[in-house]
Amino acid sequence: MKDEDLFEHLRDSFLKRMPDVDKLFIKFYKVKSGIKRHSATLGDIVKVFNFVVHSSDVIKYLSLLF
Repeated sequence: MKDEDLFEHLRDSFLKRMPDVDKLFIKFYKVKSGIKRHSATLGDIVKVFNFVVHSSDVIKYLSLLF
């Protein structure tokens, strides 16, 4: 990002609360493909929910700016 202030605000306000989506994807992929039966947990589902909620917050914030 070219605007460092905007990046720092996004990072501090939104991105720090978001889970690691790559790790969650791998856990759910392992369950679906049968590699690991009990890889994903209820806590992982909550993390996906939080990701969706926080993503919409970021989108709303950015839509107000641009």
